[in-house]
Amino acid sequence: MHWWASGVDVADTDALENALEDLDARIGLDRVRVLHVNDSQTALGSNRDRHEVIGNGVIAGGLATFLGHPAFKGLPAITETWEDKGENTEDLDRMRDLRRRGVRRWAAWRRRS
Repeated sequence: MHWWASGVDVADTDALENALEDLDARIGLDRVRVLHVNDSQTALGSNRDRHEVIGNGVIAGGLATFLGHPAFKGLPAITETWEDKGENTEDLDRMRDLRRRGVRRWAAWRRRS
């Protein structure tokens, strides 16, 4: 998760919303075609891209915020971890579960805003 390593807290709804607004203004969200998703072994803003299995790193459940954002609906996601066992891996199951949780989180956030 390169945004995380660069200091964007993708687990925080307001921080992610601000980052996406900036991205949209700079290049347009319509140009985003795929998500690169990994958990992280390193702290927010570490400038170190050290992947961890989804849900086992320091972002952990906070990935739900990122994966469930409405701007990413329908986009494919790629993860690069060592848990490569084919299409039905636990890593992908965790990503799917986090996305479902994130969709609910964003729906609640939008109702409050």
